[in-house]
Amino acid sequence: MQNYHLLPALTGKTLIKKISVILFLVAGILCSCKQNNKPVDRQPKPGAKLANDSAVKIYLNVIGLKYPKDSLESAVKLYKTALAEDPESKLVFYNFLNCYNYMNNYNASIALCSAWLKKNPEDVDVQYQRSMIYELQGKSELAKSGFKAVVDEIGKKQIPKIDTSLTPVQIDELLVDASLLYIAEKDNSKSLSLVNQLKASFPDNTRIEGVYNTIIKNNRLERIKEHLNYKGSGVALR
Repeated sequence: MQNYHLLPALTGKTLIKKISVILFLVAGILCSCKQNNKPVDRQPKPGAKLANDSAVKIYLNVIGLKYPKDSLESAVKLYKTALAEDPESKLVFYNFLNCYNYMNNYNASIALCSAWLKKNPEDVDVQYQRSMIYELQGKSELAKSGFKAVVDEIGKKQIPKIDTSLTPVQIDELLVDASLLYIAEKDNSKSLSLVNQLKASFPDNTRIEGVYNTIIKNNRLERIKEHLNYKGSGVALR
């Protein structure tokens, strides 16, 4: 059986077309996977995998407009079963979180993140995910600690010399760092400085240009909304 895993919010047609937005959306997940050395795509235990795969099938059919939206309630039950079977599966956790976010059930998303953090308090990525939800809800004070954890984690890294010797992998890692900093800090100066250095060495790189254009617009809250599948002012931030 296929092992289903959906990275946060990578399902919208518009997002898939935009490499700059994709880099912003995957930034957080890369941060904690490196820190904790726990691959997010570790195979869940058999019972958890079965429930996870069934839930993801429902989710995909809902976003593909083949199933009604209320079918996601069945997906939620399956994710709960999967996480009960394998509480340490980050793959199941992220699929479950993505489902709640798509439903705009942000209070449930926060509860899910908080339960995970009780067992994994040093998980910077989940702190980051929760902080974005708090920020969307206008709870900036509650968001501060998670965003600070991301900035501190990046500050510990040894950044390679930025010149034309950088590999594509190194470029993407630096773009992810810039994307994280852009969201985690309300001031975009650090992220813009990093991307400007990359632009100077790689003026024709479309990935760099895409992230640069996103940062220069300084519409941070819109990026958070895209990540969290926020569907507009008509949806309650519950």
